[in-house]
Amino acid sequence: MADRTSIEWTDASWNPIRAVRAVKLPGAEPGDLAEMKTGWHCEKVSPGCAKCYAEPMNRRLGTGLPYKPGHRGDVDIFVDERALAAPLKWRRPRKIFVGSMTDLFADFVTDEMLDRVFAVMALCPQHVFQLLTKRPKRMRNYVRALNARNDLVTASIEGIQIPGRGSRRRPARSENRDWPRASPQRLARF
Repeated sequence: MADRTSIEWTDASWNPIRAVRAVKLPGAEPGDLAEMKTGWHCEKVSPGCAKCYAEPMNRRLGTGLPYKPGHRGDVDIFVDERALAAPLKWRRPRKIFVGSMTDLFADFVTDEMLDRVFAVMALCPQHVFQLLTKRPKRMRNYVRALNARNDLVTASIEGIQIPGRGSRRRPARSENRDWPRASPQRLARF
């Protein structure tokens, strides 16, 4: 979580969904405690994921694993309580990129985890929460019943024709003309 970011279209990033991995130390005996590496997890689902900026950061500073489905069993996904509470302490209004290190709507993120993230967003009307996903169907199904007026709920469409994805997209309509940038489109019109 960062109170500031160099991402041009947002003011802060917020990553309450984390992953932890137990790593055996070299020379460790069976039963020895392992080193715990905390970072993030994601799984590439489209060609638009090929140049993911978060994966190398996670390999270097997080769990040490690439973002592949085969690593799901190597990590435990959890809600970082300290990170979850961060926007509640940010009094100055800001645009917040939610889940910049993962995809909040990936199937390894449970509905209960999403409920907790959305509850914090509901308690912070001073902020604009920016959610990007490569999984628009799950996002749409989850937010359909929510009144998310202060959220810019979008799907990242990478300009590559993928059967079954993005076929009904329409141009973004937003009062906030600084965002979305080239690829994100408003989910509400899907």
